[in-house]
Amino acid sequence: MNRIVAVLLLLTIVGAESARRPAWITSRIKGSPHPPAPYRVEVAFPLLDFTNPVEMMPEPGANRFYVAELNGKIFRFDNRRGAQAVEVADLKRDLPKFLRTLGFQFDPDFGKNRHVYVCLNTENKTLEGSRISRFTMRDTDPPTLDPKSERVIIKWRSGGHNGCSIHFGADGYMYFSTGDAEVPSPPDPLDTGQDISDILGSVQRIDVHHADGDKNYAIPADNPFVNTPGARPEVWAYGFRNPWRMSFDRDTGRLFVGDVGWELWEMIYDVVKGGNYGWSITEGPQPVKPDQPLGPSPILKPLISHSHVEAMSITGGYVYRGKRLADLQGQWIYGDYVTGKIWSFRHDGKTMSNHRELLDSHIRVICFGRDHAGEVYIVDYEGQIYRLEKNDEHTANESFPRKLSETGLFADIRNQKPAPGVVPYKIQAQQWMDGAMAKRFLAIPGNGRISYHKRNNVARGLLKDSFAFPADTVIAKTISVPKPERHIETQILHFDGTDWLPYNYIWNDDQTEAHLSGGQGADVKIPSLNHSWRLHSNTECMTCHMARPGYVLGLHHQFTDVGSQHQRWVESGLLEKKPKQLWWLKQEDDLQRRARAWLHVNCAHCHRRGGGGTAPFELRADQQLERNRLFVTKPNQGAFGMKDPSIIVPGDAGRSVLLYRMASTGGAHMPKLGSRTVDWEGTQLVRDWINELAEDPVSPAWLEGGAPLPDDMFQDTSKSVFYRLSPLVSRERVLQNLPQMSPHIYDLFESLVPTARKRKTLGPVIGEAQMAGVLALTGDIANGARLFRQVERSQCINCHRIGDEGREVGPDLSRVGDKYSRAQLLESLVKPSRYIDPRFQAVSIDLKSGDSLTGYLVSRKGGNTVLRDLTGKDHTFQPYLIESSTRGQLSLMPEGLLQSFTPQEAADLVAYLDSLR
Repeated sequence: MNRIVAVLLLLTIVGAESARRPAWITSRIKGSPHPPAPYRVEVAFPLLDFTNPVEMMPEPGANRFYVAELNGKIFRFDNRRGAQAVEVADLKRDLPKFLRTLGFQFDPDFGKNRHVYVCLNTENKTLEGSRISRFTMRDTDPPTLDPKSERVIIKWRSGGHNGCSIHFGADGYMYFSTGDAEVPSPPDPLDTGQDISDILGSVQRIDVHHADGDKNYAIPADNPFVNTPGARPEVWAYGFRNPWRMSFDRDTGRLFVGDVGWELWEMIYDVVKGGNYGWSITEGPQPVKPDQPLGPSPILKPLISHSHVEAMSITGGYVYRGKRLADLQGQWIYGDYVTGKIWSFRHDGKTMSNHRELLDSHIRVICFGRDHAGEVYIVDYEGQIYRLEKNDEHTANESFPRKLSETGLFADIRNQKPAPGVVPYKIQAQQWMDGAMAKRFLAIPGNGRISYHKRNNVARGLLKDSFAFPADTVIAKTISVPKPERHIETQILHFDGTDWLPYNYIWNDDQTEAHLSGGQGADVKIPSLNHSWRLHSNTECMTCHMARPGYVLGLHHQFTDVGSQHQRWVESGLLEKKPKQLWWLKQEDDLQRRARAWLHVNCAHCHRRGGGGTAPFELRADQQLERNRLFVTKPNQGAFGMKDPSIIVPGDAGRSVLLYRMASTGGAHMPKLGSRTVDWEGTQLVRDWINELAEDPVSPAWLEGGAPLPDDMFQDTSKSVFYRLSPLVSRERVLQNLPQMSPHIYDLFESLVPTARKRKTLGPVIGEAQMAGVLALTGDIANGARLFRQVERSQCINCHRIGDEGREVGPDLSRVGDKYSRAQLLESLVKPSRYIDPRFQAVSIDLKSGDSLTGYLVSRKGGNTVLRDLTGKDHTFQPYLIESSTRGQLSLMPEGLLQSFTPQEAADLVAYLDSLR
């Protein structure tokens, strides 16, 4: 369902009427058809309202809580529903250079020594701007913190990621977290994640009850790195990005940490002594900077990884040991600051179980609290404190429309006649939908209207000056195939006041009704299409309709009809006022505007910062072209045999990888989610734009007098891309050259090959059923060995060594059969980037001389970079020679390796690899 409103761009309302539109009063799209969450939240202390609270801790030996605010104030209140808070400290008032409070903790022996430890910042981005200080709490009524009692325990660099969760273990030692002390992007610019010569990006373990020399603490003798040369002995575990909150299970002693991720993942770790948790070599399961030197211990996997589809800033919590909620007993409860979701899991010290989502809330989960009885509380950064309650609602919204005719959107669904108040609109540029067409509708309850967001909140998908929609707004699109016209599905985005929720209604064979799908997704056959149609799941929908691009992808204020449409919308009361047009759009010519619009609606929801696309460029049309880095970025996920390519080479479409991906029908085809066929009209549009970008473009020969195609066109990928749309490329010419085409070139011309002549191969997308079929075959080891050595088929011998044969680019495979099963070997061939050894992740280095090389980083010796290219040759570069380096998100092992293999050939290759023992 990523085809839903994402395809809407450059809108034009139907009709020219400017009268006030009637109120939409027929809507029945409210609530959700899905079963309610097992839990809900209620305000635990209704009389309390804090300003940006950051930590909540119980007072030892008393049934009271303390809450610290970011601004330095600390409050105390009783653990009862009608409690009122009393201020006990104002660090901003009392401490010089105070900047913010990040966390605090009571000493285990607080009842006797009255000690409190506070983590705070005094300055930003300074070497000693973060610190933990010990204060004494005066034993008065009410108690107050004595600012003159401050004793600085430890200092470290301050920055964007400070960590600073403080807890005492059962051993009596203090454990505290630190982040990588930098901004979100680029990732880990200090390269500190794997460096334990400092205490950044780590969990530390220190003895604050004893002093050692000039330090106000001592190092426990059994800390893991006390005898490691150059290491900070305080480090207990490392490889974290921003371990914001953590806690011990007081019954088992397990330490669980929530680590805030970077671009794609949020992690929960079960932290052990000396553990390495990957940052910034990895972000959970995703490689990030594999060229960074590995720390002194191997990388451990996350206990839980949440993709940014469901979480964006994880907050660690506590193990529930209370009595109110029996089925949560022994489960660690944690949440997400951005989405408000809250989860739990159980861990018995060996395995995890019962991992589930408890609810999806509106809370900005900044931290959790736990009282002495084991009850867990949720702290909202907006100021209130909540607790979990069982949800008494056990059924879904029974009145949610299960049929399209019940939604209130249409007066006549078959003829797509909208109900009064529902506004139909057309578009000037749309996403490619494999030849399907769409009718689109906007419905706002009553006489509501579209306004504008006044500020940015990217985490929630709110972009300044973009359209803001009232609660219960519905955006709908009915997708149909022409000749004869037949409706496939009607897709809906519903704004419930907080979130945009996707639904789709599937049309029946009689075309009389569409029924609400279950949201799981499916492939269906449509009579007039030559390929299956994907009914996307709700999760697939939200892969594109996410916060970074602003959820509503098509109703983009900068790309609607600035003249007549917006004027009609304003006059009819639909729109508050006309938007301002971006100045650079006025300077672009028609070809560039149309080409960039095509790329925006088809690609930019992923290819933008934080959108999920891992290539280091953007395809947005709502920012200046130069900022998208299209002309300076080398491909990091395969060049497909092209000569000296970039994402776009101005004036030379034949060296532009973007165009190859648009034209390919194989595994290289983009987008990965959505269309399954090539939009040849869109490809020609983008090709013409690329060729126009240079003052002296490489002009197609057929435009200069009809020069013949080059003899080696079907052997040279760049020439194949360059000439693919030439009218001189006939089906007969393609069939004549079919036997000698490489898979990359075949994928460009596959649509011209009749079905009877198409290669009976596994193809670019190999599913589980096909893999099972390969594994069911008996492989021929001898033929597998031949295939392994045939460079033009498998390319294996180019990069791998077996005994004295091959090149040492990738791992030595001499005993690979001992390491992996047949199924694992096949999976590594089919999905080489699913599990990547960071040592062999592709890296592209651009030199200031203008040259570029691709390979993997062998080492950094004496500050120099050593890159091994795909021939196995090592290149050493001094830092000043390097313009930039780009790390790909794929393994050096090429994608689509088996797409040209028959199932039997694949079985033969697997059999040979399995025999290497």
